[in-house]
Amino acid sequence: MKTFLTIGLGCATAAAFAQLPEAIKLTEQEQFEKATSAFMAAVKANPKNGEAWFYMGENYFADGRTDSAAMAFRQGIEVNPSFPLNYAGLGKVLRDENKATEAQAQFNKATEVATLKTNKFGKQQIAVAYREVAEGLLAGKEPDFTGALALLQKGIDLWPKDAEAYILKGDALFDQNPRDGSAPLANYKTAMELEPLSAKPVARKAFMYYRAKNFTSSVEEYTNAIALEPGFAPAYRGRAEAYFMARDFDKATADMRKYLELNVGNTSARVRNAQFLFLVKKYDESLQEIQALEREGVKNLVLKRLKAFDLAEKGLFQAADSALHAYFAEQPMAKVLSVDHEYQAKIFQGLAKLAATDSTVRTMNATAASDSKYARLAQLNKHQDGSFKPTPFDSLAAERYLKAARMDPAKDHLFIEAAKAFTDAKAFGKAVSAMREKVKDGHAEANDCYYLGSMANRAGL
Repeated sequence: MKTFLTIGLGCATAAAFAQLPEAIKLTEQEQFEKATSAFMAAVKANPKNGEAWFYMGENYFADGRTDSAAMAFRQGIEVNPSFPLNYAGLGKVLRDENKATEAQAQFNKATEVATLKTNKFGKQQIAVAYREVAEGLLAGKEPDFTGALALLQKGIDLWPKDAEAYILKGDALFDQNPRDGSAPLANYKTAMELEPLSAKPVARKAFMYYRAKNFTSSVEEYTNAIALEPGFAPAYRGRAEAYFMARDFDKATADMRKYLELNVGNTSARVRNAQFLFLVKKYDESLQEIQALEREGVKNLVLKRLKAFDLAEKGLFQAADSALHAYFAEQPMAKVLSVDHEYQAKIFQGLAKLAATDSTVRTMNATAASDSKYARLAQLNKHQDGSFKPTPFDSLAAERYLKAARMDPAKDHLFIEAAKAFTDAKAFGKAVSAMREKVKDGHAEANDCYYLGSMANRAGL
């Protein structure tokens, strides 16, 4: 569990002090709503408890509610400017929003406050501040591994008993170099030795194996985590995902049911369940869960995205297009994912087939003229008056596949999909360009050469 710092600082009532460890544990169990209630009670008991505001912000951040997280961190700074962690938390939110300069100012303030002699923080408190700043440096699309690892080591040198620092260091090392699992494993092992009864470091080790596609070892380590803490819900979710990747769908489903049982009534758990149902190709059940949450007033961008994906997989491309349109209208451009563009491409391909027999579908993309953000995403052609004219759906699909491939180097196969879509649109020159982009780094596969030659021939090159 994350280190509890208020001890000895004289800033918490007995009631608030008792509530915080329990609330922090609820966050780690992914019981975010229950944790929120506990944090609310803590700040009500002592509104100037900066630590309670910090962990409330952490709870919101873990639940994907970054706006609420920022508000909690700012409130913590306002009521207790001498508590360093809220600056680190706010910096993490800003960095997640790709505001690196503003984030760094908050990180600098966190370390300044933590090391200010008049605040009289001990080595443990300063080390935790370094750790939280390091965690913030790892947020966003461009993690600062060098800065984060340096701060983590600085904190470990100050206080070598911080298991959380070793867990975070293991995560950072694996993210920095996924091909080397030895260094992350050494750090997880140290964390396990420091907290032998905690499931968290074991679960992180399991997740590392999962990301390395060693699903057998991942299942084994998640099972070890569950043996340590049978109520540690994230281990059941993680094991469900590992079982799914190992194609053991029955065990995956059983673990996901256990995860829901442990988090009964938790909206976030139901959102994760909808995602899992999508993964196991139970699109109708996934949609039912999404629709039930929508009826309850839940507003969640993950659900909006997932709804479009479910509809696309069911072949309901017009409904999927509308759902994805609604998602793009709300999602900041900086947070649009490669997979979003990939599914938009699939939807456009589906619409292309429908357009062959349905004239209403043939021109529906022209209606995006009223929504410039969507039109920009769809790469629609613009008239001189600023309105948008229809573009063949196959061409739109190809452009989205290119965007998705460029955003995620692991999805270079999408260059082939782009080339095929350009070919369907009879844009043979663009098809050749897409294939050339696929093979430009010298990683061409046998079929790539075949596709490139075939498309070059059709383009007359």
